[in-house]
Amino acid sequence: MATTTVSGNEKTKYAFLHHQLTLDDTTLSTLNPKDQIKILQQTKYVFDKYVKDKQLSYLLGPGRYLLENEGYQILQSGYCRLKNNDEEKQIEKKIEKLLATKLKSDSVMLHNDELVLVCLTGAAERLFEQINIEVIHPAKNDITRTMSAASSNIISPKTSLEQHQSFSLSSDGKLRIQSTNSSISVILDDITEVPIDMMVCVTTSITLLKNILYRAGSSIKSQYRERSYKTGDIILDGGLTKAQRILFVAWTEEVETSNIAQAQQIGTGKIGLDPYKVCETMVMAACEPLHKCKMDVLFVIYPSTKPNNGQHAYQIFRAYLASLGQQNGSKTVEKSSITDASLSKSIAVEKTQYIRRTLDCKQIYTVSDLPNIVEHHKKLIKSLEGLIKEKQYDLSLVNKLLFNQVERLVDFCLTYNIIPRIDFSKNKLILRGDHESCSQCFSNLRQESFIYKYSICYIEKTSDEIKMNTYESMKIDEAFLVGESLIRIERSNNIIFEINLRTLQVQINGDTKPAQLYKKQLNEDSKIVPPSIWFSAISKVQTCRVSHDQFNSIECVRIFQKSMPRAEWYIERIDVIQNWPLYVHYASKKDKNDVLAFYGCPFSSVQSVIYYGLHSKDGGQQNLNCLTSVALNSHICNAHRSTDGKYYMFAVQLSTKNSAHQDFTYLSNDDAHLALPTHLIVYQRNKVD
Repeated sequence: MATTTVSGNEKTKYAFLHHQLTLDDTTLSTLNPKDQIKILQQTKYVFDKYVKDKQLSYLLGPGRYLLENEGYQILQSGYCRLKNNDEEKQIEKKIEKLLATKLKSDSVMLHNDELVLVCLTGAAERLFEQINIEVIHPAKNDITRTMSAASSNIISPKTSLEQHQSFSLSSDGKLRIQSTNSSISVILDDITEVPIDMMVCVTTSITLLKNILYRAGSSIKSQYRERSYKTGDIILDGGLTKAQRILFVAWTEEVETSNIAQAQQIGTGKIGLDPYKVCETMVMAACEPLHKCKMDVLFVIYPSTKPNNGQHAYQIFRAYLASLGQQNGSKTVEKSSITDASLSKSIAVEKTQYIRRTLDCKQIYTVSDLPNIVEHHKKLIKSLEGLIKEKQYDLSLVNKLLFNQVERLVDFCLTYNIIPRIDFSKNKLILRGDHESCSQCFSNLRQESFIYKYSICYIEKTSDEIKMNTYESMKIDEAFLVGESLIRIERSNNIIFEINLRTLQVQINGDTKPAQLYKKQLNEDSKIVPPSIWFSAISKVQTCRVSHDQFNSIECVRIFQKSMPRAEWYIERIDVIQNWPLYVHYASKKDKNDVLAFYGCPFSSVQSVIYYGLHSKDGGQQNLNCLTSVALNSHICNAHRSTDGKYYMFAVQLSTKNSAHQDFTYLSNDDAHLALPTHLIVYQRNKVD
C-alpha cells in the first residue's frame, strides 16, 4: 500500500529545500552545495516507527503538511532536518497526536475499464497529488480484471508471407500449410530423445551446444571441434541421440530491426527479447520455406529447471500456432496466454474481431477522517473521467512491423494504459486514454522520423532568437508526429508560447508581434549512431525489464546499494531505457567525460523523464534539476512515495567537462540535454516487523 503526497487541508505550496535561496546557515542553497551536504547529514527519516499502510499513507500525505504548519519541514521522502534529539521526540509526540484521529479507509468504485487503466498513469498520479483526500493503491489486494482491450472491424490484412500460404490447425495441434501439406508443431521434451530426421542445434547457445555434444557422444564432439574452425554450418551424424543428422548453425551477429530473426540474443540466454518475440521469429523463419517444399518442423521446448518456465514457453508456442490457424479461418476461438499481459480470449467473426486481455489492476482506496467521503469519491471519479480523451490517428503511419500484427499492436498500446480500436475500413487507429499517453504511444508507433532542434524569432527582429530546450523541442516533434495543429508551451518564468504547427506562426505571451518557429535537423550526417550495447528495438523509445539475477552486474545498481543497502531497501525492478531522439540531443552537445548520477522523482514524472529527459516544473526562477552522486541524497531531496508504495529513481549518464564526481550537480532546463537517463530503479522500503 502507498500514498500520494497530498494534504487533508488547504495544501501549502511546497518547494524543495534546495530551491530556497535565503543564504543563512539553516537554509539549503543551490549556491552553496556544502550547505546541502551538511544539512543532509543532519536529516533523519521520522516515520520509521509507522509501517501500517493506512498510517504511513496519512503521515506522508495530509500529516506531513499538518506537521509543517507546526513548524517542522518534512520532505516528501519522509526525512526531516533535526536540530537535536529533543526535536525528534517533539515530532514523535505530534505524530501520535495526529494518528489519534480516527482514520477511515474506503474503496473507490471504478465503473469501467478505461478508469482502471487511467489510474495507472502519471496523469492520474498528478491528479492524486492535487486533491484534498489521500489516495492509495493497496498492493496486497491486487486484482486481475478481464477487459475488452481492443477491437478491429476487419481482420488484419495478411502479411506477404501469409498471402503465399493458407494455414489450418489440425486436431492434434499442428499448424498445416495446405499448399505443400507441411506442418509445424511444438512439444515439451529433451530434443536428443526425439526421433527426427534432422536436429538443428543453435551453436550461439553454449548451454544447448554443450548438452547436445555430450548426448551425441565423444565421436561427434571430436568431429565438431575439428570442423568448427573451418566452416560455418556443420552437418554430422546424430551419434547417440535419436536424430538421424544434426545441423549445427549459429544465428548471425548483425542485428537489423527489420529482421528480428538475426538478433544475437536468440538462443544465447541474454536479456533483450521476450519469449513471444522469440516464438514469432522462429515460427515465421520456419514458415518461409514451407510453401515451396514439403517438410514437417518440430519445435522442442526443453523442460526448465525453474518451475513453470518450460511450460510457459511451450504454451506461448502452442498459442501462437493456434492464432495463425484461427486467422486463416479456423473455427476454434479459445486461446492460451501469449504475452505478459495475458490473453484471455479472442473471438473472431466475419467483420469484427474482439481481443480481450486479463490484466493485473489496482483497486483504489482513500484514507481520510472526512465524514462525507462518498461525495469526495464522486468528484475524484469525475476528475479521472475528465482525463480520458479519444484520439484518432492514421493507421498507415504505424510501423510496418506492427501494422500487420494486430495483437502485438494491441499489447504495445496497453503498455501505455490506453485502449485501442483498429478500424481497417477507415484506416484509423483510435486510442482512448489520457492525452499524454495517447500522444507518446502513437508518436512511438510511427516509423523512424527526423529529429529537430527548434528556435523562435520575431519576424521583424530575427537577431533576437529564443532557443527551445531539449524538452520543448521533443514536445514539438511529438506534436508534429501525432498531427496536432496547435501546441502551447509554458515556461516557469511566465513565458507562454502558442505555436501554430501548420503555419509555424508563434504568439509569445499574447503579443501581437508576429514570430516564427524555425527548425534545424539534428544528426543530418548520420554520424551519431546508437550505442553498441543497445538491444534491437522496433520503436524509438523503449524500456526493457532486467532479470533479478542480473541486478548485481549493473554498475548503477551496485553504486545505488552502497547508500541504499538491501537490509533497508528492496529493488522491485530495473528497466533499461533506450531513447533514440533524446540520445541524439545528448550526443550532439555532450562533453568529453561521462559520470554516473542519480535523479529521484515522483511517479507522476517518470514517463516524462523516460520520453523527454529531465525537466523541472517547480515554478521557481532557476528551474534547476538536482542530480547527486550518492543515491540516498537524491532519495532524501527528491523522492516521493507513490500511491502503490514505490519510489522511483533514474540512473543518469551525465556529460561533464571534468571527470571528477560532484556530490550535487544542478542543471537548468536549458542544460538538461547533458543528462541521459539510462536506467529506472523502482524500489521500496523494507518493512520491519
